[in-house]
Amino acid sequence: MRALGFVFVIVLLIAAIGYYRGWFSVTTSHAGGKSDVTFQVDENRMRDDAKTAGSKISKLSADALAAVKSLGKKVSADETTLEGTLSLVDQTARDLTLTAGTETIDIHVPTGIPITRNGVDVGFDQLLPSTRVRLTFKNLGEDRSLARIEILA
Repeated sequence: MRALGFVFVIVLLIAAIGYYRGWFSVTTSHAGGKSDVTFQVDENRMRDDAKTAGSKISKLSADALAAVKSLGKKVSADETTLEGTLSLVDQTARDLTLTAGTETIDIHVPTGIPITRNGVDVGFDQLLPSTRVRLTFKNLGEDRSLARIEILA
């Protein structure tokens, strides 16, 4: 029963956010003693909001971007790598603190970013403090977004 209540709260929260963002609309009309209720979903608005959120999540903070630009090694015109040691790992928030040289860089790892060890996909739980990693970033003009993480032996 408790799980059902939790699901109800989540659905209610999504509905409130969706209504606020314009994803859903409800209209009523009254004619001839009848009432019509129309529920509409704006899929384009939902898709645009999802794309915007995804791009914002994958972009680095200004401090992290500056550190990646100064410490990173340009591999190709569209990729930069950065090697370092993880000093902090927040499994729940999917946040890392990487130490590279004398710099510390805070990085959020969106879901879907591949993490490998010896060419084999592994989970986020394999990222632990003191683990050596190589981060690969996609260069998008002046921006950088995390593309993959490789755990080094």
